[in-house]
Amino acid sequence: MPPVLTELAQYNLEQGAASMRAARQAGVPIALGSDVSLATGLEIQRMVHHGLTPAEALVAATRTAAEALGLGEHIGTVAEGKLADLIVVDGDPLTEPRLLSDPGRIWLVLQLGVPVAGQALTGQAMTGHALTSHAPAS
Repeated sequence: MPPVLTELAQYNLEQGAASMRAARQAGVPIALGSDVSLATGLEIQRMVHHGLTPAEALVAATRTAAEALGLGEHIGTVAEGKLADLIVVDGDPLTEPRLLSDPGRIWLVLQLGVPVAGQALTGQAMTGHALTSHAPAS
């Protein structure tokens, strides 16, 4: 890659991080959205790297994203009467957010209550951490 493009990419990352920090300090709601299915875990890691706590990044990806779309009464939190997609992971995303971008650590993915993906469906055994689940604070 030409040096000018590398410099431009670095500049854009720095400015994006500064914008996110300024928005957070000003109390602006921060929502996460992505066009790529595996990118959400990476975006959560990027948000944590740039100053959000893991819990804040998870809320940005769930509740705040739903609210930004005007869908907060239907999705975004785990509550009776809401539609929910859930994941069960090998570890604690609040202490280890990078596990959300590791397909080998995704034990089960439920979409509207139906198992659709994860190690539990492929028959591969999990190793390491005990199963835990955490819902972002509402």
